[in-house]
Amino acid sequence: RAKQRIIQNDIQVIATNTIPHNFTEDEKKHFDIVDIVPLIADIISVHSKGGSISRFFEDRLHQNPNPE
Repeated sequence: RAKQRIIQNDIQVIATNTIPHNFTEDEKKHFDIVDIVPLIADIISVHSKGGSISRFFEDRLHQNPNPE
């Protein structure tokens, strides 16, 4: 149902490739799938070696949540 509503209302959705997606050719026009595998692999690698993963989130930590 959700896919039908997205298509009917001409909505563009950004999603990740963390779960499999099965789209028809028409549905693909409404979904941008972002590949985050390299990012997750880097985080796991750094963490498994005892490193800090904070660098992956630094930009987000320094953003102003209420820009005016």
